[in-house]
Amino acid sequence: MKSNAQTSTLNGNGMEAKEYPNFPEGNGTPNLAIGSWDVDAEIAALELRVRKLRHLHRLQRLAQDLESRSCNGKVCNGKVESALEPILELVCARFSVKKEDVMSRDRRTRIVWPRHIVTYLLRQLTEGSSNYIGQVIGGRDHATVLNSLRSVEDRMETEHDFDALIKALKKEAQAIVEMTL
Repeated sequence: MKSNAQTSTLNGNGMEAKEYPNFPEGNGTPNLAIGSWDVDAEIAALELRVRKLRHLHRLQRLAQDLESRSCNGKVCNGKVESALEPILELVCARFSVKKEDVMSRDRRTRIVWPRHIVTYLLRQLTEGSSNYIGQVIGGRDHATVLNSLRSVEDRMETEHDFDALIKALKKEAQAIVEMTL
């Protein structure tokens, strides 16, 4: 393999001139003129890559949209609102709390757990994304929804009574949601 060993000499005005003895141009100095380095071709290649990435992004968004519309036996994204009301009523009646409290920003434990359970049931019984469910339940973000899901699942693993309660609520909620749709 040839090396482009670099040697330095002083040119006529005292500046250092670098030579590359094995450079393809053959005269020992790289030709940095625009014509020898095809900038236009590089720009065209970059533009092509950008177009491909944009196209890929559009395809990913389309796939997500189609995925959110397919139901797979569950309630679709557009139906999360219609599933919210019966699930919310069921959970509020079971825990003796007001719907407004569950939908509020209240952080008291007696309000937070019913909110977690409503979130969990919506996620289990619908195809709604965590972002979408968060928006339906009082404008929360997806991380809050994921935290609710994790909290309920962790408590179900450690407390058998809570697990039985959630399974019973899920069965009731599923029957009610199927009747309303």
